Parts: sequence; structure tokens; C-alpha cells
Amino acid sequence: MLSEREQLILTLPRPPGHHAGRRGRAMGALTQGFCIFNNAALAVARLLELGFRRVAIIDFDSHHGNGTQEIFYSEPRVLHVDVHEDPATLYPGTGFPTDIGSGEGEGTKINVILPPGSRDDVYSMVIEEVIVPLLSNYKPEVVVYSAGFDGYDGDGLSHLKARECTYVELARIPEELGVRKVLAILEGGYSVGLERGLPAFISSLVGRELSLREKISSKEPVSRLAREYISELKGILRRYWDL
Repeated sequence: MLSEREQLILTLPRPPGHHAGRRGRAMGALTQGFCIFNNAALAVARLLELGFRRVAIIDFDSHHGNGTQEIFYSEPRVLHVDVHEDPATLYPGTGFPTDIGSGEGEGTKINVILPPGSRDDVYSMVIEEVIVPLLSNYKPEVVVYSAGFDGYDGDGLSHLKARECTYVELARIPEELGVRKVLAILEGGYSVGLERGLPAFISSLVGRELSLREKISSKEPVSRLAREYISELKGILRRYWDL
């Protein structure tokens, strides 16, 4: 798909892939989660072969993309920003803020953890305070989304409670940063997330104006904990990035 603003490619593979690592396991977690082939990692590897030097992955599936992280853990040409539910409360139990990459890739693997019960306001904080500043520093040539919709409120496989507003905001990141090459690959999402989150995300990617309900705010203890998580992460990342 092409728009005036961006070159967009959208793929809807099944099964999803971001838990699949190099040798059947990834970051100490079993390669399950319905994943067989890591579709996003294959696409990114091809982009690197084609000569791209700065590729950003934004994985917003509610589960940590442990396979993708393992594959690119020491690769400095790939900035992997993974937004997922607190791994202490959800499969596969990996993806903590202290996992930042190794060797030349140190500082390019970013794990943003969300407390159970996080709603649109928490995602907005993450986008405004972490993702956009990071990508502004990094200046990616391509943005690759591992686009998971199982964090939609009631989808069934996590404790997150995002609504359409969240996926619209996530889709607007490349436009805000002036990135013209965008690839979105479907990860999780199995019920209402596919019915409502995915169409909102796609519509926003192609620049269609949407009539949306107001953002839903998290309960105060959840928002407070999310703020603590974000502050901790920013403290870690300031060794590598201007945040």
C-alpha cells in the first residue's frame, strides 16, 4: 500500500512469529506462543542485507518478543523497542528493562514493561516519553512493526486494556518522525483485538481520519506503577540516549 506520506507494507501472517528464536529457544524461554517462523526478524534481516543501517522494530504485542530480541541482541543496526506486559505476570517471562543488548548492540534493545491493567493513558506515556524520543535520536530509515493486538481490552491473552486510541497513536509514530518506509507484520490478537484494534491501526497508518472514543485512563495505582517503570527505564537508557 502506498500513501502520499509513506511507503507502507502490511502483512497478515499466521501463525505469529516473535517468540521464535535461532534454535527453537529464545532468551531462555521455550519457542511456543503459537510461533514457528519469526516473520519480523526475517524481514529485518533482509533489510540489513539490502544495505539499510538503521532499522527500528516496534513490537507492541502484549507478550515479549523474546525470539526477535535474541536474534538481534548484539546487532547495532537494529533498535528493538518492545512494549509488553510485565514479564513477572505474563508468558514468556522475559524482557526486563535491564536487557539492553550486548557487544556493539548494547543499548539498542529496549524493553518497556506495562503493569497489568494498563490502559490508553499508560501507552500514551510510553509513546511520548520513550518511543518517540528514542527514535528521534536513532533516526531510523525503516520502521518495522511487530503489531500485536492481544493487549486490546478483553482480547483474552493478557491483562492489558488498550482501546482503539492506543493503536492509532502507535501507527502515527513514523509520520511524526518523518520516516517514509514502514512495514507492519501481524503478531498476536485473536478476538476483539483483531476486530477493533487492527482496523484502527491500519486506518491510522494510511492517514485516514477516525472518529474515536475518549482515551480510557488506568486506575490510579496502575498509572503510578507505570510511571515508576518508565522512570526506571529512562534512568537505564540515559547511558545510551538523550532522553
